[in-house]
Amino acid sequence: MPVYQLVIARGGPKLKENPDTSKGVSAVRPPMIRGNAVPMHALLGWPESVPDIGGRVVIDKTGLSGTYDFLLKWTPMESAAPASGLSGTPPSPDAEDASLFTAIEEQLGSS
Repeated sequence: MPVYQLVIARGGPKLKENPDTSKGVSAVRPPMIRGNAVPMHALLGWPESVPDIGGRVVIDKTGLSGTYDFLLKWTPMESAAPASGLSGTPPSPDAEDASLFTAIEEQLGSS
């Protein structure tokens, strides 16, 4: 069965460590996910249900064991597709125009 592996990107992780687990909370509202003091396994708990992942399992290979604050924003694949008749130019590099995979790499420092 095909899977995705989450690994540290070149340049290292961009997650802000937050050891105060008493304030651990995450909010998932695709195309945005916000986490405060959450462990990596909590970050990996949501993607299998996002259409961009296609139901594949995501395995944590980052080696990160702390708790982290993060904000992840992306443009869902179905929203990024050009409408009929448009030139199909690539989306801008802004975070909110990034695919899920690009957003994870650029905003979290993982890929």
